[in-house]
Amino acid sequence: MGISSKVRFWFSLLSEKNFLIYKVVVMDVLFDILVKEFNKSSWEKLAKSCRKSKTKVKGIPQEIVDVVSFILGENEAEEWLRRLKIDGKSAIELSKTQNGEKALKAFIMRLPC
Repeated sequence: MGISSKVRFWFSLLSEKNFLIYKVVVMDVLFDILVKEFNKSSWEKLAKSCRKSKTKVKGIPQEIVDVVSFILGENEAEEWLRRLKIDGKSAIELSKTQNGEKALKAFIMRLPC
């Protein structure tokens, strides 16, 4: 089982249909996998395809908020971003470091649409 299939396996176990109560408990290993799996050109294509969101979340780049709003909808995006935890860190904390932002973006790109 390669890294990519391990990531898909973990996300299939962690995903739920109700994103309002979507909680993620992730091991340290998954953070490292997300950082390694991040593909900048794929993220840029996804971000360009999403419309600008009216939702604003202080401390999180607007590009990330726009993508999450596009995938989950305007009403759920802010709450989902505030509740999300990867490796025990919030989306705001992850956005402060380059690797944290890569992990966050890689995770978002794997959300079911």
